[in-house]
Amino acid sequence: MKRLPLVAALALGVSGITAAQADIEVYGQAHLAFSHLDDGDDYSAFNLSSNASRIGFRAGHDVSPNLRALVQLEGQVDFDTDNNETFTSRDSFVGLESGWGLLRAGRFDTPNKTLRSRTDLFGNQVGDARNIVRGEYTGQGVDERFRNGIAYRTPSFGGVFVDLHYSVDTGDDDNAADSNDDDAWSASLTYQQGPVYAAVAHERWNEGGERVREATRVAGSYDLADLRVTALAQTTGRPSDDAFGVGLRYALVGNIFLKGQYYVLSADDSDQDADMIAVGADYHYSDELRFYLNYAQIDNEDGQ
Repeated sequence: MKRLPLVAALALGVSGITAAQADIEVYGQAHLAFSHLDDGDDYSAFNLSSNASRIGFRAGHDVSPNLRALVQLEGQVDFDTDNNETFTSRDSFVGLESGWGLLRAGRFDTPNKTLRSRTDLFGNQVGDARNIVRGEYTGQGVDERFRNGIAYRTPSFGGVFVDLHYSVDTGDDDNAADSNDDDAWSASLTYQQGPVYAAVAHERWNEGGERVREATRVAGSYDLADLRVTALAQTTGRPSDDAFGVGLRYALVGNIFLKGQYYVLSADDSDQDADMIAVGADYHYSDELRFYLNYAQIDNEDGQ
């Protein structure tokens, strides 16, 4: 008699729930930036860009008094190109949330990436810290989303919680590589209480069963009256690069905020070194409408 293998699986899914039963939210962001870009050499031009514009749908349903089912579908919208973005190109997942924590499966930001987004005062703008810390010039960046990922977040204990995130395969194939040779993992420890945010994360990407890139980040922010101070330090392996950045944001008057940040990359190959300074002002007309004016300059070495 032929024996069938025993397959263990964790299935997260929500079905048979009507709109009347679930809490449904339609959300999004339209972010257009008019910029002048100049490389100081042979390129100088005005540019209109759609920066992480998106549309998404969230649904939540209490399947029992102590268990809530979650679904999120989020896709990028490019106002400036005809790129065919998939509807789930951004954070998209199904999940379960209860007193024991949060469990999600799908495609979404890693704990390591979250540290940068929490402390970057110019995220998705001219002056974005990813210009320095992403490290994509090596072939594998360290500020990405995991495909095919499953993640767990513990409850908060006195402001402290842990995130664990594993991808069975970081490629976009239908099936994972044999023995999960192209897997990856990311984990973080966070303290968030009142004006203080502090976290440390480590991430590792594999290819063909071999480690191809890893990164460790430490990040934090502190709010002191009208002033916010941010900082991030990062070290990566293969190649061994180090990066560091600090930022300040000040509530000037009303809904006007002044901000600035400085980031520097000390690469394993000095020809890849870079540093960036960015300054700007934000005007929060309302929670739904914001304007900003930024200036940023990057100094790259010859190989960068």
